[in-house]
Amino acid sequence: MMANNTKQSESIKLIAAAKVGDKPGVTAALRAGADKDAGDPERHNFTSLHWAAEKGYSGVVIKLFNSGVNVDVRDDRDRTALHQVCFYGHETVVGLLIGKSAIVDAVDEDGFTPLMSASQSGYDNLIVLLLDAGAHIGLKDNDGMAAIHYACINGHDSVVDLLASNNADINIKNNTDCQPIYSAAFYGHDLTVTKLIQLGADVNCKANGGFTPLYIASQEGHDKVVEVLLEHKAQVNFKLPQGSTAISVASEYGHVAIVHMLITHGANINYSRSDGHTSLMHASQKGRDEIVSLLILYGANIEAVTINGISPLLMACNMGHVSTAKILLDGGANPHTCDNAGNTPIQVAIDKGYHELISIMNITPTGRLQSLSLDQEASGTSNKKNLTPSGDSSTSSSAATSNLECVVCMDPRTSTVMTLPCRHAVTCQKCMNDMEARGDNRCPLCRTEIQQRIPIFIN
Repeated sequence: MMANNTKQSESIKLIAAAKVGDKPGVTAALRAGADKDAGDPERHNFTSLHWAAEKGYSGVVIKLFNSGVNVDVRDDRDRTALHQVCFYGHETVVGLLIGKSAIVDAVDEDGFTPLMSASQSGYDNLIVLLLDAGAHIGLKDNDGMAAIHYACINGHDSVVDLLASNNADINIKNNTDCQPIYSAAFYGHDLTVTKLIQLGADVNCKANGGFTPLYIASQEGHDKVVEVLLEHKAQVNFKLPQGSTAISVASEYGHVAIVHMLITHGANINYSRSDGHTSLMHASQKGRDEIVSLLILYGANIEAVTINGISPLLMACNMGHVSTAKILLDGGANPHTCDNAGNTPIQVAIDKGYHELISIMNITPTGRLQSLSLDQEASGTSNKKNLTPSGDSSTSSSAATSNLECVVCMDPRTSTVMTLPCRHAVTCQKCMNDMEARGDNRCPLCRTEIQQRIPIFIN
């Protein structure tokens, strides 16, 4: 028992000495019987060799070699000292490990190799040593990632060039069909994207789900990458299966410069997804004022609706985006357009208590909008007041209900009933006069053409 305790104690001393490059301490611990392959429980079961390699203590590494240490000893993630030193770039130690016949293609629990470590960290010199020692350039980890993927994720252009010159496949795919150029685009490395294009990478490659480098760069806001891809003929109007395009996602995420670039390179701003959503709708729903203005300037359809009849203005009002709604209104959006459920921007503003929205649409929240059923009018039902056609107090009219409110200004005073195919209700005389002055002969709610107006007043 005493011997075991001594060995354990000396092993702890060995690891502590290796961590700080204390060669005499390493020598003393080894002479006292330390287990040279013992692991450090405080960090992934690192051995003294792992620590010395990571820190670049070549003298300690040599002492450990001379003691007979296992050059390929693993930590609790199955990583070797060669894995570790390739993360940190100590060329001398890499040379020592290779000289001791360390396994250059050792894989950890994730399938990660020393070459991937060096590529991820950007150490060209280590990559040369590993390749000269026989490392396989096309190995993939458990996610299907090769060394060139890791170089691209981290924007190491010289590593990409080096790997490509050693026959790395620049269009190799990982488990989700992402190619190196997609990885570089996702992380915003425009110079790496340029290098890959020069080497022959496919600018229009598709990952799972149909995502292209241009789409993902537009989503992530990497304007320089977008510029490079557009200059090299990336398909600007390519659609994902559900209909999203680069401009729709850039609009949703608020990337103004990218939206402008895409427009000037021919992006169709009125493309819609399968559910009818357009770029203007995405921007309106998120309150992206600059993009809303830009899209309107370039001719976005301000009255487009989804398959549920929802307009950009209704989306902005539903989310309470006052400034966005004002831009849309200034651009000509109709505050009375109904969705399939009969909701209008005005009604949403009232229902949610968005007083600023109510104000900019020039309405007073005196109550809910009333829908006048022509069937009810004809039958004379539903709580009538004493109504007569204006100018003729002797003739009773059934073409009205109680609480008649103007659908424009919500004023319940003297109103004009409109007999419409859409069966919407009333406007007050002032609003009707304003409509006539504009030459507007359509329902303020749904823009159906008015067939007949019946003037009335309430006693």
